[in-house]
Amino acid sequence: LGALLLVFVSNQWSRALIYYINNFNIPITPEAAQLYANIDIGYNTEQYSILASVGFTSAFALASLFAGEVVAKYDRAKINTVAALAWSAALAFGSLATTFPQLLLSRSLMGFAMAATTPV
Repeated sequence: LGALLLVFVSNQWSRALIYYINNFNIPITPEAAQLYANIDIGYNTEQYSILASVGFTSAFALASLFAGEVVAKYDRAKINTVAALAWSAALAFGSLATTFPQLLLSRSLMGFAMAATTPV
């Protein structure tokens, strides 16, 4: 039970991180670029809305259609482990992103992997 709680907390924290690494209300400076992804990578509010919504949710929803059946057939502990490693890799890839498409791909991969840990 403790491991599942840890997976759930990590899942929620990872998917919500995008909301906290952006600030569109400050001047663009080198210091701000070190703190905020939108300034560092150079994306606008419309692109941010894609990252924060459909960039993650569409992959999550699509993968969720199949995740329930997979989790029912195979070892849930192994699936949770693989999913947690996959979304951690996607999060790490996102931290290295230098372009909006790279960050969007990271969010989509994260959504796909997280679906296996919360099947309907």
